[in-house]
Amino acid sequence: MTLVLASARTQIADFLATLIYVYTLLIVLYIVIQLLFSVGLRPSYSRTVDVILQFLRDICEPFLRIFRRVIPSFGGLDFSPILAIITLRRALAGRFAHHRAIARWTLPIWLYVSVTGVVVYWMLYRI
Repeated sequence: MTLVLASARTQIADFLATLIYVYTLLIVLYIVIQLLFSVGLRPSYSRTVDVILQFLRDICEPFLRIFRRVIPSFGGLDFSPILAIITLRRALAGRFAHHRAIARWTLPIWLYVSVTGVVVYWMLYRI
């Protein structure tokens, strides 16, 4: 019984580590694409490209928005992706004391955004 639980725990930890790694890669890809857009490089309209960009926006923006509410923008520089990736990496590395220092500020904001997003969606499209 203990061996089965230990094996399941290891598999869950490996899955979460892979998930955090993939999410970090998606954030980096999103930032690179946004950087290319700010330089002026725009792809011609294609349904496939539009779907990919919308997917990246839908996946990355809610998490990055948490940090953008905490960190103000400095001119054209956005440091929220750096803080988001640092938070993910600290959680992955098991440095929970450092992770809690950042998460202490971002968790209430994330909860607020999550709840109000659902409420606004419900009010707009279900009522």
